[in-house]
Amino acid sequence: MLSSVHASRPVNPVLANPVYLTGYIEQMGTGTTDIIERCEKVGLHTPEFYQVEDFRTILWRPESTEDQDSGQHVAPDHTSGSQETTEKSSQKSSQKSSQKILELVAADDKITTQEMANKLGISRRAVAKAIAKMQSEGILRRVGPDKGGYWEIISTDR
Repeated sequence: MLSSVHASRPVNPVLANPVYLTGYIEQMGTGTTDIIERCEKVGLHTPEFYQVEDFRTILWRPESTEDQDSGQHVAPDHTSGSQETTEKSSQKSSQKSSQKILELVAADDKITTQEMANKLGISRRAVAKAIAKMQSEGILRRVGPDKGGYWEIISTDR
């Protein structure tokens, strides 16, 4: 059952082991329980996990807030804050995307950028940008052609 600590069998143990040893993953088989704990901590409904042919997660959004006087939906205010805060947030997001891309490559070295984008819920362009940065930093490289080639994790040191 994915909502409790469980055994985790990586698709490609040769790639999963260095990802684990470098600290990109803490412990195999605990990611889903971490997600549940974090959702509960911020007051969200418990996520649902499905593992049939592929792995799917349903995360619930928070209840919308309504202005009690007007009955209209009140959108959260994301306009306040400095440019520096926005840049730091963007940098953190980019680092998270890069880490998630490495995890996807560790699990399937033949994964396409479109499949990565679909699994991460970001655009293909954002995936390509993150991959280009990792390639320039010597972290990831493409071996062979777009069709029939594969990804290789060179280094996970930053």
